[in-house]
Order: sequence, then C-alpha cells, then structure tokens
Amino acid sequence: MSSVHQEIPWGGHANYAASKGGIKLLMESMAQELAPQRIRVNAIRARRDKDADQHRGLADQGGL
Repeated sequence: MSSVHQEIPWGGHANYAASKGGIKLLMESMAQELAPQRIRVNAIRARRDKDADQHRGLADQGGL
C-alpha cells in the first residue's frame, strides 16, 4: 500500500513518508527486474482528491 506521502512531505511523520517512499522504489526496482519476464509490478495508492489537494496546498504554502 502506497501513499501520496511518497512524494508530498509530511512534517512530523518522517517515518511514514520514508516507508511509503521505500515502497515506491521497491515497486519500481522490481518492475525493472521482472520486465524481461513480462511480469508487471504495481502498488496500490488509495487517494482522496480532497486530501491530496489539501496537502499539496499546504506544501505550496510551506506548511508541510
């Protein structure tokens, strides 16, 4: 399970953001490794647009 916080910083929750960033890079690395065997690798990222837009707005304002 991935998160918008793999890309959008979340002050005070570095451990969570780091783990989600790790999931993203794990999936990308596995996808490269398994592509020659035609195996697709994905992660699920649940996202509510309202939440993502709110975090993006706070990040733009320096709040996150």
